[in-house]
Amino acid sequence: MDQKDSIDLKILKAIFGIARSIGSELELEKVCDLIVEKVFKVINCNGCAIILVDEKGVKLQSEIGFGKSIREVEFRKEMPIIKYILSTKNKLFIGDIESSYFKYSVPRGEKTISMICIPIIVKEEVKGIIYIDSKKTNAFSSRHEYFLNILAHEISIAIERALNYKQIKELTVIDELTGVFNRRKFDIDLRDALNEAIRYIKSLSLLMIDIDNFKKYNDLH
Repeated sequence: MDQKDSIDLKILKAIFGIARSIGSELELEKVCDLIVEKVFKVINCNGCAIILVDEKGVKLQSEIGFGKSIREVEFRKEMPIIKYILSTKNKLFIGDIESSYFKYSVPRGEKTISMICIPIIVKEEVKGIIYIDSKKTNAFSSRHEYFLNILAHEISIAIERALNYKQIKELTVIDELTGVFNRRKFDIDLRDALNEAIRYIKSLSLLMIDIDNFKKYNDLH
């Protein structure tokens, strides 16, 4: 077996392993954490991240290999790289960012030279981006791109499933009419707070406030 076949076999094993790992996971945060961890191990990169996109904006969901500065970045849809991927739904493969249009898109403090950005598409909408980078010039090959393309498809399925689960989960604790948390949410939070107080031997206070004529307000609005 030559080196090319060895790399291809490694990629196929990695894809199978990742698909199996996230196949039964419903929590979105855990899905993204698992993917980032696995990709970082398979690809010789300096950093790997998953950025999620929704109607509210852009969120750095999971990352590994970056410094603390990345957590301080306020990601926005107007950022050149994110804007490009959202508008075109195309991937980005950059071997030397200094000679690229996107050279000013690297967060301050990050020494990025090579990068790959792959859109995660769910129902024809970009719901996220898989991002890997390296401090080396031309660090990635077409095989890395191929690997991430296949992985993006697997991730899109997992993320769609996780988002549906999250939506259903939220419906059980949010009042559909008002959009505020319901009694079930209060009971869950109270139970969690009580368990934490018992576990860490902490005091716990519960303040109840009676609002005059609140029923009238509630019925009116």
